Amino acid sequence: MTSPTSSSVDFSKSHKLWLPPDNVHERLLQYGPPMHTLNSGPMGGGKGAANTALLEWIRPYDLAHFKSERVFSVSWTSRGERPNESNGVEYWFNKLPVDFLEALESDFLEKVLHPGGYYGTPMPAHGTPTHYEFEVAGYLQSLQNMHPNARQFRESNSAVYIAQQCMSQLLSQIMARPDGMSEEKKIHRAARYPGELKYILEHSLPYKVVENNPGEQDRTNSKVIRAMIGDSDVPLLGRLEISEKIHEACDYLHDEGIEPIFIKEA
Repeated sequence: MTSPTSSSVDFSKSHKLWLPPDNVHERLLQYGPPMHTLNSGPMGGGKGAANTALLEWIRPYDLAHFKSERVFSVSWTSRGERPNESNGVEYWFNKLPVDFLEALESDFLEKVLHPGGYYGTPMPAHGTPTHYEFEVAGYLQSLQNMHPNARQFRESNSAVYIAQQCMSQLLSQIMARPDGMSEEKKIHRAARYPGELKYILEHSLPYKVVENNPGEQDRTNSKVIRAMIGDSDVPLLGRLEISEKIHEACDYLHDEGIEPIFIKEA
């Protein structure tokens, strides 16, 4: 395969965040980035900013290799919009529960019921580089989804989970979000964090787990990008470090009188 040239693609803007080594740059030009990228992590953990940075950084490689920009997969949900959310941007809102219950296997890559409503990710469009944001149980579903339409996701995906330095920092970040969510619901979302990490370990999900750097969003963003494209020098968390984060989060929540929430199998 002949390597696409980068002469018609401008890398100067995206490379301001992180300049890849020459061998990584050439590999991405020749073989392309992963067709499907997934970013997961707790609410308030920096996913939104990392998504924006990734899509901007990876755009010239997508154009050079796929001749197409990466699209952001917009999931369905049965809940309504919150302040500062727009239909078709964060989600497609107010979908009826029957739309989820009667959905065909070919409709959703993954779907889940939370206390706040149903959520589901549409199947990928064939041949289109796509970025996703869904939760750890959804990642397992997507990898186990044997429908032919899910095949390209299973065969070409790279997933990153953004872990947090400590539970107290995450709780502070969640509580400070100006999104109109009640304090009770925010605490509920925070309490799910150790359960997500535990689920990753229990199911050996192939996430590349990076640590968020509070107050240093650019540093977090560059780690997400580097992990997503397979840079071997990016610092990743191993099983022991993830286990330690689970224990730290559970201890902190218990001290605050909050019960950790663990994911129940369907």
